[in-house]
Amino acid sequence: MKSRFTAFLLSICLLLSAVPFAGASAFTDIREHWARDYIEDVTEAGLFYGTSQTLFSPNTSMTRGMFITVLGRLEGIDTEYWMSDHIYSTFTDVHPEAYYAPHVAWAFCQGIVHGVDDETFSPETLITREQMAKMVAFYLELMGHSLAEVPQDGTDATEETTDVVTDPTDGGSEEDELPPDILDPQTETEPTQTDDEASSPREEEDSPKFPEAKLADRELISSWAADSVDMLCHLGILSGSPNKDGSLSFHPQDTATRAECATVFSRLMARLQRNPNPADKIIPVYLECFDLTVYVGSTRAINVNTEIAIPKIFWVSSAPDIASVDDMGNVTAHMPGNAVITAYSTSGHFNTCYITCETPIEPAPPQVPDNLIDYSYTEKCMLLFGEKVDDPRLYYQGNKEAALADMVLVKVRTWDFASKNSEEKITRTWTLQVHKNLAEIVELIFEEIYNGEEKFPIHYLGGFSWSAKSEHSIGTAIDINYMENYYCMPDGTPITGTHWKPGEDPYSITPGGDLYNAFIKYGFEWGINWSSGKKDYMHFSFFGT
Repeated sequence: MKSRFTAFLLSICLLLSAVPFAGASAFTDIREHWARDYIEDVTEAGLFYGTSQTLFSPNTSMTRGMFITVLGRLEGIDTEYWMSDHIYSTFTDVHPEAYYAPHVAWAFCQGIVHGVDDETFSPETLITREQMAKMVAFYLELMGHSLAEVPQDGTDATEETTDVVTDPTDGGSEEDELPPDILDPQTETEPTQTDDEASSPREEEDSPKFPEAKLADRELISSWAADSVDMLCHLGILSGSPNKDGSLSFHPQDTATRAECATVFSRLMARLQRNPNPADKIIPVYLECFDLTVYVGSTRAINVNTEIAIPKIFWVSSAPDIASVDDMGNVTAHMPGNAVITAYSTSGHFNTCYITCETPIEPAPPQVPDNLIDYSYTEKCMLLFGEKVDDPRLYYQGNKEAALADMVLVKVRTWDFASKNSEEKITRTWTLQVHKNLAEIVELIFEEIYNGEEKFPIHYLGGFSWSAKSEHSIGTAIDINYMENYYCMPDGTPITGTHWKPGEDPYSITPGGDLYNAFIKYGFEWGINWSSGKKDYMHFSFFGT
């Protein structure tokens, strides 16, 4: 606890205890420092402050909170806006009044940074050089910014000669203090990609690849940061420190100092070409779900509505081992459990969807009633149309008026619950539109259901509807309780409705129950054994399609 408190005080001192400042020349600890010119650039621009009236502390390490704050200043974010109540700010270790709080909220909602876990950002953890490279690369990519071309002589746009980005005074010899040449983007060779190279999941597949940086320790760079280091070296933002044999090393796991970060930000300022079409600022996010069931091994899409078109939504799962989410909002269930999927707009507004992951339920084999009325296919055609047809669904040949002429309204009564949380059942009366030659059978079916011991509850009925390609278009199909008797893919992925849980949800149809037996008795078939493999638990049709 004492070390955390000390680190917290240090971070406050380094970035917030800025006092009225007469200029970088007032800093006594940078006069002979290799990064003096860079430090003067960033302090005069207001990206960095001194740690006192006379000190910059160039060799002090940067924390995650410090670095993100400087990145936010470079972007020029509105800190008052990013401290608003409606903005994402749920990291338990980011106090709303901390100097870095609005910058963390901004960077998180752009996808530039993640927490170390779902609730922790670790703002006081020291940032490594490879982490710095990754954050800068994400900043450029996700904000849509670019960098001006490097001069043809390969030098930095702000300097006649380039300086080392690592501090040569930390444990080095006098020879180490000589500034190296920047990696020359004109002389790099094309990379040879190996199987063990891994890109970050947030990088686009078509992101441009840059030549591998000529670094003696490149193999020490973590796979998730290698492409970022290559890019920033190639573009002249990063360079290495010299070795005695003339090679350069990057020291990826070393912590980044204030001088090194000042150098990076100075070069960024000189070369940054901002996105001319930034996203609109205020973008509320609405998800077309609140609770969603996804079966293990299947994927469901969460649809997003926004008041205006936006270029990107940033998706996060609270438990990616249970339910992961991709950049398009497609949720994949991996194991039973619960997760919260959150969608963020780049303006910080967000919305959530609660995910329940379940093992798919295999339907029990349907039972055939003893008193089945066994119609043949020909008999069904003759009953409906007076002739045998190849495909009854196409009988009206796209003529909706002709179909409607053969439809009639029938009244049926069913049971339903008196209210959402009540166990009392009441009688409901429905008017269904069905084929005129099937009307009497439909009335008999629903009367048997109503008189059954189960008193099966029905809160939704659907009969004739026009699509010109289903039995609903000829008045021979009926849908029942569509939310609780879903239409789904073979693997259980819902297409319409949310679930089918017989015995658990009273609105779900039970194989062998009163409703099932009544429909099967009069020649209807249940839509769970279609040749396509899709299952439609709400659907009973006379021709089985």
